[in-house]
Amino acid sequence: MKELLDAVRGMRVAKVPELLRQLTPAERKEALTELKALRAELRGWDWNRWRERGGIAGALLVAGAGCQTGAAAAASWIGSRDLRAGSLPAGKPLLRRLVEVLADREPEWLGDLAHRLAARPSTAQDDYPLIRELVELAGCPAPTTDGFVEGWVDSLSHRGDRLELLRLDPYAPVLVPRLFELAVFPSRLSWAADPDDPAHWPSAIVSLGESGVLERSALLDGCVARLLRGGRPSDTQFFLTLLKRLAPTPDEEAARVPDWSGMAADGGLPVASHAQSVLGRLAEAGVLPLPALAEVTGAVLFRTEKKLVRSQLTLLGKVLRKHAKDPAALAVLLPVVADGFGHGDTHIQERALKLVARCLPAAGAELREELAGAAGGLSPVHRAAAEAAFGALLPGAGTEVAEETLPPVPERRRLGPPPSSVAELVEDLVVLLRGRQEASESERLLDGLIRLIHREREPLTAALEEALADQWWLHAGHQRYDRDLGRGTGVEVVIATLLGRVSAETLDSSRTRSGGTASCPHEGLGEMTRARYWEAACRVGSGSPPFLLATPTWVTGALDAEVLVERLREYGRLGVEPLATDFVQALLRVERGGDGVAADGAAGRAADAARALGTAEGDRLAEWLCGTGPVPPALAALSPGDGTGSGAPGEEGPGEPRRRPDTWLRRSPAETTRRVVHGMRERLALHQAFPRSFRWLGSDFTDLRCSGYSCVTWEPRRLLALPHDREAVARWMAHAVVMSAEWADGAPRCLPALAEAEARPGPAGPALHRVLAAGTGARRADDRLAAVDGLLVLAARGQLDTALFGRELARLVRHEGLKPNRLADAARTAAVTGAYGTVGAILAAALPALLRAEPLPRAMGEILAVAAECAERSGGVRGAAGPGLSAGEAIPGLAELAGRGGSSQAVTQAVRLLAAAGAPTPTPEMAGKC
Repeated sequence: MKELLDAVRGMRVAKVPELLRQLTPAERKEALTELKALRAELRGWDWNRWRERGGIAGALLVAGAGCQTGAAAAASWIGSRDLRAGSLPAGKPLLRRLVEVLADREPEWLGDLAHRLAARPSTAQDDYPLIRELVELAGCPAPTTDGFVEGWVDSLSHRGDRLELLRLDPYAPVLVPRLFELAVFPSRLSWAADPDDPAHWPSAIVSLGESGVLERSALLDGCVARLLRGGRPSDTQFFLTLLKRLAPTPDEEAARVPDWSGMAADGGLPVASHAQSVLGRLAEAGVLPLPALAEVTGAVLFRTEKKLVRSQLTLLGKVLRKHAKDPAALAVLLPVVADGFGHGDTHIQERALKLVARCLPAAGAELREELAGAAGGLSPVHRAAAEAAFGALLPGAGTEVAEETLPPVPERRRLGPPPSSVAELVEDLVVLLRGRQEASESERLLDGLIRLIHREREPLTAALEEALADQWWLHAGHQRYDRDLGRGTGVEVVIATLLGRVSAETLDSSRTRSGGTASCPHEGLGEMTRARYWEAACRVGSGSPPFLLATPTWVTGALDAEVLVERLREYGRLGVEPLATDFVQALLRVERGGDGVAADGAAGRAADAARALGTAEGDRLAEWLCGTGPVPPALAALSPGDGTGSGAPGEEGPGEPRRRPDTWLRRSPAETTRRVVHGMRERLALHQAFPRSFRWLGSDFTDLRCSGYSCVTWEPRRLLALPHDREAVARWMAHAVVMSAEWADGAPRCLPALAEAEARPGPAGPALHRVLAAGTGARRADDRLAAVDGLLVLAARGQLDTALFGRELARLVRHEGLKPNRLADAARTAAVTGAYGTVGAILAAALPALLRAEPLPRAMGEILAVAAECAERSGGVRGAAGPGLSAGEAIPGLAELAGRGGSSQAVTQAVRLLAAAGAPTPTPEMAGKC
């Protein structure tokens, strides 16, 4: 047994099988106890010994598997992640040794082990070669778990001809049908896209069906069921290709009408288009029952893809020609066609109206009345055509005005009190470290952690040691902390220091290295946040403070001035010196005064109370509240002339450098010198008043265009650090949000938070308007939805300047490449929530500049369609945040566009918008044509 342990410690895995054969069952049981002790020892090793640890873990894996008596225990041992540090059990270095130490077991035992390993979701795919070896040794049926099937796919994807491999594989008849049931689609199935490629999976599977190895009906049913289940386009494309390669016969297609209907109604665009074409063939052949056609039509007409809707109306037109004089067929089909009257696209409304009008002479009186009622949902631009078709049956023109609906104003929520007991704190910390809490929770728990370190250090240390044993940073070497800790929630720094995992050298270096090196505000915000956590960690060993000064009062990160005064008073009573970084962060979380804001009221009283403390920190707070202390240039109030102003078309965009060379040319040398000296004095004052990690605030980041990973992603802690400076944060995020039009996915997630941030009454600043406008052009739909959320929240708070926002949209389209179709999608999404007046007011401000562009922006028709719908729904009323598309209001360039003639979407929607606004159309011919 000693030789076995020596071989394991010596990483001589090739010796393990031979040494195990020499041991009796009792000796193996005794050896297993020693092996478990060695495994526990490995867990405590520093990551500096990773190479040695990996080699021993591999030998330990083989030895322990050979000593286990039960299949369940052996599966648990082989599947353990800590024993996979060297290589996988199914890898070449260990596979042969594992099979060698297990081969002498009973077939039933081996089969049980194989199926247990296949049932482990996290390791079954990697362990496929080992599981297959065990299955062949046991002579048992192959497992069919997802992990085993995915491993089987992997094993075949790296080898030659798929068809030949599948024909020779005895498990193919069992495992191929399981491909249709996998929860996660194996991407390797789509590696070969060419049907003539020998590695093309669909072609190989079809060949198996043709040769009788697999049942053709089972393959068809599997494809149809998988396509009905839906999924990502990349996943469904494989099964759609396989379905097309199977080439179902007309009888096979007719037997699956409900399935095609379900795909057409709910499938992705490629799947729905294919199902629609199948249904079209069946309908033209007279095989598809009319009620089934009507049912699927009702679902398709409510889809957003206009291509599908137009194709469905075309199909209905062909069917209606055959049944034009059949009242029973018309009673089934025409009510469904009338669903198109409510579609958002007026072209589709027009096509539906023409289909209905063509069949009306053969329709019964009751049906005609029903259809006339549905025609009331048509756009006003089709009113004349509807009156010609229905005559007196058509209801009178609607005069109901849609009520402007905006989301409720977000309530200002207080941050909860810190945990008062060790058990409560530990429980909350476990949840936080698993990423299931909002960012403000880290502030609450940091304060609770500091309080309990001060009061109950030993019980807290023991509880944290046990509860957080699975955290990687409690087992890493000291050198890892300098780079990694503090970038997560931040509390890791304090916990690791409390548990003795951070060296004194690391803590000492944190005092000198943090701050002062930030090259951009994104990096600077991270530095000053991390510096505060490291500062708290440094005090863990030398007497932690009773609580922290900068813990917010509100979940936005804001700190009430009177709360900070009371905390400073308590510090003075206890004789505690405030931590420098913690105090400055607290200042930045208090709303600073200016222009007489703090001359009276609650802020004035707080300033008086702060002065009465008689401390340097109290005086600093009083100056901050009264607006007389130094204000970092990066946070200074933005004025219209500083390069982020009115947003009129032609001005600089988000992140662009300011172009004011003429201003410098007009200055005298004396004026230039005076400004330079004044700037140097400001930076010196900032240098003296702020710690290193905050001195980056003394820089002017007007020319910001950084594109590092941390710069184009959103960190909620940025607003927690500067809760009253959303305009500055918006300006710093502008370039990243503009880049989201191409690649910076996720940056627009800052927009709802910025809209909900602390702000004084009145319209938001120009930087926030610009960044919100840029978010409407994001590449991803969920990022555009974030921009819409921010826009609606800003409108609900009464802080949206619709004229400024509209001009920003026009400028971005004309000069910054914002795609008009994305703008139209965002505007439509905002409008359908009920904010028709607000969106109409925005578009009314954007359209004049857009209509002046030569050539017209692409998708201009879509933008005009949204504007027209807003004008129709708002009834000419004024929007919530400014004038909308009022009745009779002239938009420069709109009449000229409508007068161009033709049937383009832009011209048609221009006519519609003129009609909705009550303005005369340029020519009667155009109005009649629409």
